[in-house]
Amino acid sequence: MEPTSIPSHIPADRVRNLSWYGWQDPEGDPPMSLSRSLSGERLFYVPAGARNPFGVWVLTRHDDMQAVLTDGEHFTNSHIAGWNNLAGVDELMIPIELDPPDHTPYRKFMMPFFSRPSIETMRPRCKEARSARSMQWSVSESWMWYSTATR
Repeated sequence: MEPTSIPSHIPADRVRNLSWYGWQDPEGDPPMSLSRSLSGERLFYVPAGARNPFGVWVLTRHDDMQAVLTDGEHFTNSHIAGWNNLAGVDELMIPIELDPPDHTPYRKFMMPFFSRPSIETMRPRCKEARSARSMQWSVSESWMWYSTATR
């Protein structure tokens, strides 16, 4: 990844030129390998690159993530997904990129669809679809997926 310019307010010792897209691990466990490589890091900045249209701060501790996710006064969801930027459109993805209270009407509308009873009614159909798809996989398709995923 070739980084773009780093904003002047970002301390140089916090910058990591890291791309986790396509992270390779010889042991076949990319998430664990990435976790080991970040051992001891609590907070760092990854400059904008090819698949990351904005520079991003990366938090590695749950308590820090929780603090950010519950502090709408200092942190925003605006343009976090990046899909529209990749498509050349400067619009927000609703409701994912809306902050409170603007996202509230959308969340209220969607909440019933994600309630336990609603999800439970979908469970049999999801299991059927999963079973049907897994029966369609041939041995060669399974091997191709496995060998690609573990490279």
